[in-house]
Amino acid sequence: MRESGRGQRQRGSAGIRLWQGLLGALLLALLLMGLGLLSALGRPGRVLEADILFLGDSIAGKCRDETSVTALLEQAAGKRVFNGALGGTTLSCQNREHRDTVMKDALSLEGLTEALVYRDFGVQKNVTVRENGTESFGELVDRLEALDLPRVELLVLEYGTNDYFAGSPIANPEDPFDKYTVEGALRTSLALLREKEPSLRVLVLSPTYNWYLNTGKTCEDIQFGGGYLKEYADALERVSGEFGLEFLNLYEDFYPHESYEDWRLYTEDGVHPNQAGREKIARAVGEYLREHP
Repeated sequence: MRESGRGQRQRGSAGIRLWQGLLGALLLALLLMGLGLLSALGRPGRVLEADILFLGDSIAGKCRDETSVTALLEQAAGKRVFNGALGGTTLSCQNREHRDTVMKDALSLEGLTEALVYRDFGVQKNVTVRENGTESFGELVDRLEALDLPRVELLVLEYGTNDYFAGSPIANPEDPFDKYTVEGALRTSLALLREKEPSLRVLVLSPTYNWYLNTGKTCEDIQFGGGYLKEYADALERVSGEFGLEFLNLYEDFYPHESYEDWRLYTEDGVHPNQAGREKIARAVGEYLREHP
């Protein structure tokens, strides 16, 4: 009887050890699965790599074929260039009366900067824009989400024209980081980029000269509530200088405008560049990058 009891105890101990081993293996597997899930949640399944990222409005975003500014720059610079410009969007947030409402402001530079840095495009994916030329926004947001920002060498910011059209305030003297102003939104975005992606090179482009064909006037004659277009260009240059960033002036002495009919040289409608204009912009950026490697 004593031998039988000892055998039962041995078999019982072995069974306990077996269950303990199985339980440990199960916990380890669950832990590994959890780590894998966290990794997947923190990173899109498809990673898009680019050397240069363009963010901006329809000056760069309206044309997306092989004659686009970004495609021509890719050929000239020998770098992978991703066109993340969204036509109709602005640098600053626009919903000034209802500041807690996101809407299209999630697609502003300030909104996109936060999404890129924190790899969270949940808000942008829920923005519905019902305007001509915005049909590709959903796909572009998906691709921006997949972009591997730490591997981007250069961020090119092409904004200002739509802020001018919208009459966005240029600055708020009481709050230099007011994202509902042009200077404040640019400061907010650049400060976040400097904190989270300190090695990222940033080149800011000024808006180009505009003609308004239905009025016979130019950007030197008309303002829409916030100032003249040159004042917006000056604001971008001023904030770029504060952060020690590079700035390329495409307003002064870029498009000839001695005669009103000069709009035909480089634009298709007085605002958006035609093919010659896109080539001129891409060439200017490419030459700048060669001169400032």
